[in-house]
Amino acid sequence: NIDMLLTDTNRTFLDNVIQSAEQLFGEEVISDIKDATMPEQYKKITTTFDSSRKALHPDIKQRPLKYTFNFAPLIENYYDLGGVPASELSFKLFESSPIDKINQYSIDLPGIDKPLTTNKVILAYQDSEIYTTWRNNGLITNDKNIKNASTLNCRVRGPFDTIPNHIGTSESGRYIRIEAYRDITHKDQRDILIDSINSESIVKFKVKETAVVYNSSPKFNNIDSKNLSFSCLFNVPTLADSVSFIDGFDNLTSTGLKINGIFNRYSNSLPEGDLVLTVTINSQIKTYTINDFISGNWHALVVSISNEFSQAGAYVYKIEEDPADLINHNGFTPILSSTSSFTQSNFDLTQNYVLPNSLLWITNIRIFNTMIREEDHDFILSQQYLKDESMLILIDNCKPQTNLPYISKNR
Repeated sequence: NIDMLLTDTNRTFLDNVIQSAEQLFGEEVISDIKDATMPEQYKKITTTFDSSRKALHPDIKQRPLKYTFNFAPLIENYYDLGGVPASELSFKLFESSPIDKINQYSIDLPGIDKPLTTNKVILAYQDSEIYTTWRNNGLITNDKNIKNASTLNCRVRGPFDTIPNHIGTSESGRYIRIEAYRDITHKDQRDILIDSINSESIVKFKVKETAVVYNSSPKFNNIDSKNLSFSCLFNVPTLADSVSFIDGFDNLTSTGLKINGIFNRYSNSLPEGDLVLTVTINSQIKTYTINDFISGNWHALVVSISNEFSQAGAYVYKIEEDPADLINHNGFTPILSSTSSFTQSNFDLTQNYVLPNSLLWITNIRIFNTMIREEDHDFILSQQYLKDESMLILIDNCKPQTNLPYISKNR
């Protein structure tokens, strides 16, 4: 190159046909450095800087735990989501004639699943206070409908279109339907509980608040985000019923991803029960049932979805104790392994992933932009710090935030 005399034309030609090592391998080198140094996992976490979490509920409990796998730390801290108190919401019911877009009222209607029975339900239209609260994830299925000492489980249906005599902002109109049930199985429907205060009809709900808001947003497509995997370690307390693992779902457009569970204990004297996991991706709902699930023990969860391979999978593992050392663990035993076909879906939401409040202990929360092969589950789940950071969209080891004092620079 030193001995050559090149014209500008020849130099331009060579520059266009020759690529440097940085051009060829630059992205791979950046990924390798990130995987080797794991900067996001080792950064100092403070109240002013947290690369993974945008907000933490002030009442969330981050508990320490000495929990090892093959004598290496696996869990150092976990979220006790039951420490976040549920808040009460009250709404005044009213109905105008004809119905308009701000109405929220009770009405006796035949059941959707059992049309031969009639129960009192609430219809809330697209500009009503109840509808707006639901749209912002402030009211969801499995929240409690309360009246004094009476409590029922809610089920939110919708949004529905095409309402007669509707004077909303769209020709068809939109509304949600809120039903009440005896328990979380949603089989025994009851009348919605409505109180009367100063001759006004009031409906009250005890709702779950958001425990953690993450910086990452839900994205899944057929171009650059064809695959998505979620993993965590979790412990369902004996008294738990409805639990939430992750929520990145937009109720208004019915798009996104959320993973929930319901624990039905066999009896009050036994820790065993059925754990029903529900994975919702847009309009697709995948349900998995684990019989004889033992509450109060740590388990591992992996959920993978793929537009590239048109496949979805859910896996749950029991973490085995080391007989020689009870705080050490040395194996994963599968108690759920299910794969199924998957219809390609797309979502790209502006809202963030959140961790809702529920009676659940959870830690080592990760979202990958790739599929995790089943033979790699043990390797991924047995590590607290992953050397695959370039593939991580979200990672949360539940580290407490350090409140560092501000020290100004003296002139």
